Order: sequence, then C-alpha cells, then structure tokens
Amino acid sequence: MNKNNIVFIGLDTHKEFIEVAYIEDGFQGQPYHLGRISSAKTSIKKMVRQFESKYPHATLHFVYEAGPCGYWIYRLLTSLGQSCYVVAPSLIPKKTGDRVKIDKRDAFKLAQSLKNADVSPIYVPEPEDEAVRDLNDARYQLKALLLRNNRLERLDNELSHHVQQWCYYPVVKALQAMRGVRLLVAAGIVAEMGDMTRFDHPRKLMSFLGLTPSEHSSGGKRWLGSITKCGNTRARR
Repeated sequence: MNKNNIVFIGLDTHKEFIEVAYIEDGFQGQPYHLGRISSAKTSIKKMVRQFESKYPHATLHFVYEAGPCGYWIYRLLTSLGQSCYVVAPSLIPKKTGDRVKIDKRDAFKLAQSLKNADVSPIYVPEPEDEAVRDLNDARYQLKALLLRNNRLERLDNELSHHVQQWCYYPVVKALQAMRGVRLLVAAGIVAEMGDMTRFDHPRKLMSFLGLTPSEHSSGGKRWLGSITKCGNTRARR
C-alpha cells in the first residue's frame, strides 16, 4: 500500500466488548470484519498493533458513537498517536426502511459513513471539563432526593469548590454578569460547551445549542418555524 492510504475503522462499542469492522481507502475499498474484542485497554492496544502491522504505511482513522461508555476510548487511541472521531448517534445517516440492527452491521456503517464523510465528529471535552459536567448532571438527577434529605447544599458547595479550581472559572465568572445567571447555571453552560473559541461564528454556537429556527423554503416561499432542538439538550436547558 502507498503512504497516502487510509483505513477507516468502525467500532461498535459496548460495556464488555467492541465489534470491529474496517474499510480500505479507494473507490472499490472492500469492507472487512475483524471481529469482536474485549473492551479492556490491553485488547484495544493489541487491535491497534494488528492494524499497524497489517498496514504499516497507512493512516488509521477510528470512529465510534458517543454513548454511556464515555470518551476513554477516544483518549486511549489518541494517546497511541491514532486519529479517532466520536459521532452523535442521531446524526448517522439511516436508509429508509432499514430495520436491521446488529453490532457487526453497525460497525460497518460507522466505517463507511466516515469514509464517505457523511458524519461530523462531536466535540470531546477534556477530562477535567467532563468531570465538572458529570458533577453538575449528578446534581440535577439527585436534586429532589437531596432536597428531601437536606443534602442539596452539600453538593452545591462541592460543585462550587471544584469550579473555582477549574481552568474555565474566569468564563464562568464572566457569565454571571448576565442577569439571572448564577454560579451553578454558568458552570453548567460552560461544562457543556467547553472551549467556546471553537465556535468561529455565532451561528455555529446557536446550532450547537439547537436554538436556530427550523426552515422550509421552496418555490420562492420561505417559512421559519420553532427552534430545531437538534443541539446539546443540557446546555439548552
């Protein structure tokens, strides 16, 4: 293989295992099924070595869906010097009438979608940012229970302490200049959006939040509807 070749590798991730499929670059690139591997770090590292051995001059591009397993696979693969993309399940193209869903097929679909550039990777937060977001989520989920047991203040104090040690604390503090925005609300917004300098235009920020209006324009007529709600639900809330 020449040095410009790319191998697109789809990972259908689960708690205990990962289904792996891949496609070689080129118009007639054939899909291959590597099989099922354990989700342990040692197994993933072994899989990477297998691909590096089989395609010594190729660039490996891994892709998997965002889900409850988090971003540790992304961080592991990038720490090994590999390109990895995390995509939103709701944005993966689906054929009308396709009702067959199996792990092997999902892995193939991910690899093919990445090869065809049919998916856009989502923003992966830094571990510190993700920790603040998880802590804020826990507060929302446990709010009623903690309120009944007079422990909500304790969680609020814990969150406030961690936020003040956070690299984005100046941004959190600046957001509180807006009327009605206090520490916990500002921290929740920043935790979901991460580095806001990645939005080079306000439209991109509004799209991320799902605050852009829906539109149906055809035949010289333009109709604008309610907001799309296609972005980050927690940040929009």
